[in-house]
Amino acid sequence: MLRKLFSLVALVLGFSVTSAVMGAQEDTQKYQVYDWGYQVWEDAGSANITVNIEQAESIVSDIYFDYFVKRGHEPAVNDIPPDGRILGLYWKAYHRIELVDPKGLNLRILLHETAHALVQSSKLEREKKREEGNGKEPVYVDPGHGREFTSMLLDLWRRYAPFIDILDAYHLAVDYEDVAIDINLLPPLLPHLDSAVDTIYAIACSEGAQNEEFCEALQRPHSEFRYGTYSDRYLRYFSGELNSGSLYTRLAIPAVTDDQRPDWRTQLHISCFNDRLNLIIWLQGDSGQPLQANYRFGDEPSRPMSWHIEPHGTGWYRVSPISPWTFMASVQWASRAHDWFTIGIWTSEGPYERTFWIEELFHTEVQPNITSCGPIRERFTPG
Repeated sequence: MLRKLFSLVALVLGFSVTSAVMGAQEDTQKYQVYDWGYQVWEDAGSANITVNIEQAESIVSDIYFDYFVKRGHEPAVNDIPPDGRILGLYWKAYHRIELVDPKGLNLRILLHETAHALVQSSKLEREKKREEGNGKEPVYVDPGHGREFTSMLLDLWRRYAPFIDILDAYHLAVDYEDVAIDINLLPPLLPHLDSAVDTIYAIACSEGAQNEEFCEALQRPHSEFRYGTYSDRYLRYFSGELNSGSLYTRLAIPAVTDDQRPDWRTQLHISCFNDRLNLIIWLQGDSGQPLQANYRFGDEPSRPMSWHIEPHGTGWYRVSPISPWTFMASVQWASRAHDWFTIGIWTSEGPYERTFWIEELFHTEVQPNITSCGPIRERFTPG
């Protein structure tokens, strides 16, 4: 009876009841996710932003381009007649999104089904890497609406529906009606480009805004450069023009000692100069040749780093990620669930760690300058 009730709720709320993305595990939180997603959009006041089928195809194509930086990975998008049971679904076997005409032609439903497709595409990418010999790739298969899907959906909302408060949405999920919705610490994919933001804005906002708050939020990360200066014990930032006329933004936070004092000799530094994003951690610690590094968020297990580690003088190291935008997005994501970030360095003299408080790092007035830094986030060539 309870399952039938949830199915009815899902139908009324406008999410797909039938899913072709089931894995080996049971899709236990499907109905909670339907209800949660509708509630988040309804609370934000934009539950029904409509699109036609051609616009839906364009949005999905550009979202895939944002994540994969090449064409050809995107699923087909079809409209289907109503059958009284569903409003949208993703077919894994055919890599196809189907939206019921007219009620399923809705941005909220489209992003939900696109999240399913992206999770499946990320799984295929990981399987390909494993076949090429990288045995470190995870083998977890998301059961339809599991933790990879929910984190993927949140990331789509963050990028393409920024009128939604993602922190509120995250906490609503983990506290949902006393039954926590499982969400990964990080989504299985992170975007590199912003092309779909402009596409959605043109569709929903250029010829009479369907929702003014939605349109203002969508445009905000691409608005004019923001100026500001701030400094306290745990955060410093500057954003302004240099003498050369170039726009420059930098943010820095110190490591925190065991007794909670800031140690500015070791700091995490994020900057945007000439539309290029840089992220560097300056570490002062034991001398010795750096051998390896890892990091963790809060009490989560440690993760290996794909970083450049360079010694700078006696006991100093310059640590920079190979992919600065991806790592910064990871830290920004993790700051919603954890207050601190810890980096560990193993040298020939032994291991040591440094911890940084990240709670306030991504909530400054100049954060949009960093968010929109660089038309291409990583070193990719569009294919």
